[in-house]
Amino acid sequence: LHSANVSEAVVSTQSTGAKTRKIRIINTLTSQEHTLEVCSEETLEEILNRFYKYNKHAASYTWKYNGTNLTMTKTLEQNGVKDEDEEFYELNFNEEDWLPAIHIYFNDDLTEA
Repeated sequence: LHSANVSEAVVSTQSTGAKTRKIRIINTLTSQEHTLEVCSEETLEEILNRFYKYNKHAASYTWKYNGTNLTMTKTLEQNGVKDEDEEFYELNFNEEDWLPAIHIYFNDDLTEA
């Protein structure tokens, strides 16, 4: 995350009790991978809007988790992307090794950036 976004996320978390978590977004066309810190309450649309800084054509992609299309108006949890941070902590796993991966697949729709 951009340092300003991290600060915003921390302030948001403190004032609303929202929890943040990390996810990986993997572009299946280019094999590029980005790790984002997101708030639990963010919808995929909101995450997409922040992802534009990495890919100006991000809306031209189908977003999937475990092979299932994600509903962009829902949160990660509502889309079945569980937040397992606490379980990994209890099991002494390094959460960085087990971040959920969202795969994005390019739709050849010729949108402009």
